[in-house]
Amino acid sequence: MPYKDPIVAREKSKIRSKRQWERDKNKIDYIKRRRTNSWKHAGIKGDYEEIFQLYINQKKCYDCNGIFTDGKKGKNCRATDHHHPSGHFRHIICQGCNTNRGKMDRLRSSICLEIHRHHLLK
Repeated sequence: MPYKDPIVAREKSKIRSKRQWERDKNKIDYIKRRRTNSWKHAGIKGDYEEIFQLYINQKKCYDCNGIFTDGKKGKNCRATDHHHPSGHFRHIICQGCNTNRGKMDRLRSSICLEIHRHHLLK
């Protein structure tokens, strides 16, 4: 078995870990770019850096305290909740709560519209 110099091995390990760190950093930058672009496209307004940090670091849903799962689909995946008319960011919640909150927002809007119409017709 050939002799392995410990100093050379340590330096190679540093280089390997630096490359891995750069790959991980590039991966996070890529995810950040994709998320930010999708939020802009959806009309979400706010500090995207702050929203991304919340998106990455939050482990539980703001509404139901359910633990997030990895992936893009499913009830417990992360979702960025926002008010659609204004684009104001609210919270990072699970997909199930986001769907329910969207239904409630639409229901609330239709009720307000009906009340407004009722008072206009009087």
